[in-house]
Amino acid sequence: MNQKNDYIIENWFSTPIYSGNSIEYAQKLYEPILKHLDWEKINRKRFYKGRTTYNTSKNLAIEPEFEDFVNHLKDTANDFLTELGYDYEKISKKFNPYIFATELNKGSFQERHIHAYQLSGILYIKVPDGSAPIIFNDPIHMREYTNWPVKNPKSPNTFLTVNYKPIVGTLLMWPSWLYHEVLVHEVDDNRIGLVFNL
Repeated sequence: MNQKNDYIIENWFSTPIYSGNSIEYAQKLYEPILKHLDWEKINRKRFYKGRTTYNTSKNLAIEPEFEDFVNHLKDTANDFLTELGYDYEKISKKFNPYIFATELNKGSFQERHIHAYQLSGILYIKVPDGSAPIIFNDPIHMREYTNWPVKNPKSPNTFLTVNYKPIVGTLLMWPSWLYHEVLVHEVDDNRIGLVFNL
C-alpha cells in the first residue's frame, strides 16, 4: 500500500493591498474636493457622465489644503512597504505625488487600467448605497487565457478578479502595476473619491 508523501502548498508572488480607516481625511477634504470639482475648467470628458480633476492643470497634491493628506499617504506607504520587506527610503525617492478627485454619476464607469507610479490608491469620500465596486484583476494575465476549470469558486486561489465594496473613509493602497476598474455606477446619487499616486 502506497503512503502519500507529506507536502505543503505555498502561495508565491502575492499581490498586497493596504486597507485602512482614514475617515478624518474624508471629512476634512470633502468641501475642498467639491470646490475643485466645481472648477470651471474641470475635465468632464474623462469619465462618462462624471467629473474629475484628472488631466487638468490641477494637481491636488500641491494644493495647501491637501498637504497633511500627502504626508499621511507617505506615512502609510512607509508602514505598507516596510512591513512587506521593501526599502521605503529608496522607493520614496521615486515618489512624484499626484492626486485627483473623481465624481461618478449614474451611468459612469472606469475601464481597466494601471498607473505609471510606485503606489496608487483611493480614499472614499462619499459613497451612497449601491455604489459601483472597484474591481482588482489578477496580475498574472496568462491565467485569463489558460485558466484551469474551477471546482471551488470560493477558494482565493481561483480568483481572476476581486470586487471591493467602497466604504466612506476607507483608504486603499496598492502597487501601481495592479490592473483595476470600476463597474457602471447605477444609483442616482454621486460617488466621490480622491485618487492618489506616489
